[in-house]
Amino acid sequence: MAIAEKLVHYGGMILCVANVLTSVQLTEINAAFEVANFHEALNYTALAKPCIKRNVELHADCPTYERSTQIVRTAILENETLQAAALPHTLGSLTFGRTDPGMGYGPRTDVGVVDSPRMRADLAFTLFLSEPSNYEGGELVLVSHDGDEEFKLPAGALVLHPATLVHRIRTVRSGRRYVCMGWIQSLVRDPRVREMLFDLSRVKLHLFREQGNSDMFDLVAKTQANLLRMHAEV
Repeated sequence: MAIAEKLVHYGGMILCVANVLTSVQLTEINAAFEVANFHEALNYTALAKPCIKRNVELHADCPTYERSTQIVRTAILENETLQAAALPHTLGSLTFGRTDPGMGYGPRTDVGVVDSPRMRADLAFTLFLSEPSNYEGGELVLVSHDGDEEFKLPAGALVLHPATLVHRIRTVRSGRRYVCMGWIQSLVRDPRVREMLFDLSRVKLHLFREQGNSDMFDLVAKTQANLLRMHAEV
């Protein structure tokens, strides 16, 4: 599916993308999660102080984690919109979380460097695996320059945002919320340049649909490639 068709919200820094996972993939993952082994997460802030975060996470050593990771990684890396917006250099390890009634967490920020081998966390994402009707509460709240923005997307949709943003999860009041969370190190460190490159991708797609392989399309494509060449870290 093309970029413009997958893009459901774009606020400059925050991007929502629909249908990252298919209904078949969601059914497989959620069925496996119902019988999988989750454990209480140990969560810390960048200052190594315990933060108020109450949820459980899928054990990384179980077959369900391996299969779910394979599905999600492939879907993200093959998604044209996410490729254009994030320009991923490295996709970090994934966390599959479950939030039950009474669970959620208060304001927190992500650490700047994650995983082993180490990678820079430029972008963070939350991929929703449960339909909004399956649980009450559980909204992802991102604190941006425009104030608090709440996200509770359909299953299979993803929120991508700078990892620098303070975020929190409202308490789940009923039902059960499943999500997948992770980080991306981008080829382009500067978020302003990433935004320009993404805008050029969208303009290029529009021109191709309207005019085909025209002189204006070639000019935008050249500018996009040269801008990436100037700023890419490989």
